[in-house]
Amino acid sequence: MDIKYIPKRRTDIISQDIDRESLILDSNGGVIHQLNPTASMIWQNCDGSKSISDIANILAENYLIGEDVAIKDVLETIISFQEKSLLNG
Repeated sequence: MDIKYIPKRRTDIISQDIDRESLILDSNGGVIHQLNPTASMIWQNCDGSKSISDIANILAENYLIGEDVAIKDVLETIISFQEKSLLNG
């Protein structure tokens, strides 16, 4: 996956933030996903305006981690979101 890819959440998904975590309701599949704080931050930035690289920079700044680690974490999380059909396209 290219780090220039711009992920965008599906518009028909309902999400609620609770204590830095997110609960996501996928009404199509009737499934609720619970995201930890890191995945929640990535989810919130999948707004269709930021690339994977941009999101990794935000993650690196917030968690004081290296860019390589942040890119790896964002890529793995985005792939997981795609596997769960939570993103457009």
